[in-house]
Amino acid sequence: HEMREILARRWHECAKCVMADAHLAAIVMMGGLLEALFVARANKMAEKTPLTSAANAPKDRATGKATNYQEWMLDSYIKVGCELKWITESAKDVADKLKEYRNFVHPAKELRYGVSLGINDSSMFWQVTKALARQLLLSA
Repeated sequence: HEMREILARRWHECAKCVMADAHLAAIVMMGGLLEALFVARANKMAEKTPLTSAANAPKDRATGKATNYQEWMLDSYIKVGCELKWITESAKDVADKLKEYRNFVHPAKELRYGVSLGINDSSMFWQVTKALARQLLLSA
Protein backbone atom coordinates (compact mmCIF):
# COMPACT_ATOMS: atom_id res chain seq x y z
CA HIS A 1 0.00 0.00 0.00
CA GLU A 2 2.87 2.37 0.79
CA MET A 3 4.47 1.54 -2.56
CA ARG A 4 1.22 2.40 -4.35
CA GLU A 5 1.27 5.85 -2.69
CA ILE A 6 4.91 6.39 -3.69
CA LEU A 7 4.18 5.39 -7.29
CA ALA A 8 1.13 7.68 -7.39
CA ARG A 9 3.28 10.58 -6.12
CA ARG A 10 5.92 9.83 -8.76
CA TRP A 11 3.22 9.66 -11.45
CA HIS A 12 2.02 13.16 -10.51
CA GLU A 13 5.59 14.43 -10.30
CA CYS A 14 6.26 13.25 -13.88
CA ALA A 15 3.22 15.19 -15.09
CA LYS A 16 4.27 18.28 -13.11
CA CYS A 17 7.78 18.18 -14.61
CA VAL A 18 6.34 18.07 -18.14
CA MET A 19 4.07 21.05 -17.42
CA ALA A 20 6.88 22.99 -15.68
CA ASP A 21 9.21 22.78 -18.72
CA ALA A 22 11.54 20.49 -16.74
CA HIS A 23 11.83 18.09 -19.66
CA LEU A 24 15.01 16.22 -18.74
CA ALA A 25 13.76 15.86 -15.14
CA ALA A 26 10.45 14.57 -16.49
CA ILE A 27 12.13 11.92 -18.64
CA VAL A 28 14.45 10.85 -15.82
CA MET A 29 11.44 10.54 -13.50
CA MET A 30 9.55 8.52 -16.13
CA GLY A 31 12.43 6.05 -16.38
CA GLY A 32 12.47 5.67 -12.61
CA LEU A 33 8.71 5.24 -12.48
CA LEU A 34 8.85 2.62 -15.20
CA GLU A 35 11.57 0.70 -13.38
CA ALA A 36 9.50 0.76 -10.17
CA LEU A 37 6.44 -0.51 -12.08
CA PHE A 38 8.48 -3.40 -13.51
CA VAL A 39 9.70 -4.28 -10.00
CA ALA A 40 6.13 -4.13 -8.68
CA ARG A 41 5.01 -6.40 -11.54
CA ALA A 42 7.79 -8.87 -10.71
CA ASN A 43 6.92 -8.74 -6.99
CA LYS A 44 3.32 -9.65 -7.86
CA MET A 45 4.43 -12.99 -9.33
CA ALA A 46 3.73 -15.86 -6.94
CA GLU A 47 6.35 -17.98 -8.72
CA LYS A 48 9.56 -16.16 -9.74
CA THR A 49 11.03 -19.00 -11.85
CA PRO A 50 9.83 -17.58 -15.21
CA LEU A 51 11.57 -14.34 -14.26
CA THR A 52 14.89 -15.81 -13.18
CA SER A 53 14.99 -18.42 -15.94
CA ALA A 54 14.21 -15.90 -18.71
CA ALA A 55 16.81 -15.89 -21.49
CA ASN A 56 17.29 -12.13 -20.98
CA ALA A 57 17.66 -12.30 -17.19
CA PRO A 58 21.05 -10.81 -16.23
CA LYS A 59 23.51 -13.42 -14.98
CA ASP A 60 26.04 -13.27 -12.19
CA ARG A 61 29.46 -13.64 -13.86
CA ALA A 62 30.86 -15.83 -11.09
CA THR A 63 27.96 -18.27 -10.71
CA GLY A 64 26.21 -18.02 -14.09
CA LYS A 65 22.89 -17.81 -12.21
CA ALA A 66 20.36 -15.01 -12.67
CA THR A 67 20.99 -12.05 -10.37
CA ASN A 68 18.31 -10.99 -7.88
CA TYR A 69 15.56 -9.35 -9.94
CA GLN A 70 15.28 -6.52 -7.41
CA GLU A 71 18.79 -5.45 -8.41
CA TRP A 72 18.16 -5.43 -12.18
CA MET A 73 18.50 -2.28 -14.25
CA LEU A 74 15.71 -0.91 -16.42
CA ASP A 75 17.28 -2.47 -19.53
CA SER A 76 16.93 -6.00 -18.14
CA TYR A 77 13.34 -5.37 -17.06
CA ILE A 78 12.43 -4.14 -20.53
CA LYS A 79 13.94 -7.23 -22.20
CA VAL A 80 12.53 -9.75 -19.72
CA GLY A 81 9.18 -7.94 -19.60
CA CYS A 82 8.87 -8.36 -23.36
CA GLU A 83 10.03 -11.98 -23.19
CA LEU A 84 7.36 -12.73 -20.56
CA LYS A 85 4.73 -10.87 -22.65
CA TRP A 86 4.18 -8.15 -20.04
CA ILE A 87 4.79 -5.62 -22.80
CA THR A 88 4.65 -5.90 -26.59
CA GLU A 89 7.63 -5.82 -28.93
CA SER A 90 6.81 -2.27 -30.03
CA ALA A 91 6.49 -1.22 -26.38
CA LYS A 92 9.95 -2.72 -25.76
CA ASP A 93 11.37 -0.67 -28.63
CA VAL A 94 9.98 2.65 -27.37
CA ALA A 95 10.89 1.79 -23.77
CA ASP A 96 14.48 1.31 -25.01
CA LYS A 97 14.38 4.83 -26.45
CA LEU A 98 13.00 6.25 -23.19
CA LYS A 99 15.83 4.49 -21.35
CA GLU A 100 18.40 6.05 -23.72
CA TYR A 101 17.00 9.55 -23.18
CA ARG A 102 16.87 8.99 -19.43
CA ASN A 103 20.66 8.57 -19.61
CA PHE A 104 21.02 12.21 -20.69
CA VAL A 105 20.91 12.85 -16.93
CA HIS A 106 24.70 12.48 -17.32
CA PRO A 107 25.99 15.90 -18.48
CA ALA A 108 28.88 14.36 -20.48
CA LYS A 109 26.40 12.32 -22.51
CA GLU A 110 24.26 15.39 -23.16
CA LEU A 111 27.37 17.28 -24.31
CA ARG A 112 28.57 14.40 -26.51
CA TYR A 113 25.23 14.02 -28.30
CA GLY A 114 24.20 17.69 -28.24
CA VAL A 115 20.64 16.81 -27.33
CA SER A 116 18.23 19.54 -26.30
CA LEU A 117 14.92 18.33 -24.86
CA GLY A 118 11.65 20.26 -25.08
CA ILE A 119 7.94 19.92 -24.50
CA ASN A 120 7.47 17.76 -27.60
CA ASP A 121 9.98 15.27 -26.21
CA SER A 122 8.76 15.05 -22.63
CA SER A 123 5.07 15.02 -23.58
CA MET A 124 5.69 12.27 -26.16
CA PHE A 125 7.62 10.18 -23.64
CA TRP A 126 4.86 10.80 -21.07
CA GLN A 127 2.34 9.22 -23.47
CA VAL A 128 4.77 6.31 -23.96
CA THR A 129 5.21 5.90 -20.19
CA LYS A 130 1.44 5.84 -19.64
CA ALA A 131 1.01 3.23 -22.39
CA LEU A 132 3.78 1.07 -20.91
CA ALA A 133 2.22 1.38 -17.45
CA ARG A 134 -1.12 0.22 -18.89
CA GLN A 135 0.48 -2.83 -20.50
CA LEU A 136 2.27 -3.74 -17.27
CA LEU A 137 -0.88 -3.35 -15.18
CA LEU A 138 -3.01 -5.33 -17.63
CA SER A 139 -0.44 -8.15 -17.70
CA ALA A 140 -0.73 -8.72 -13.96
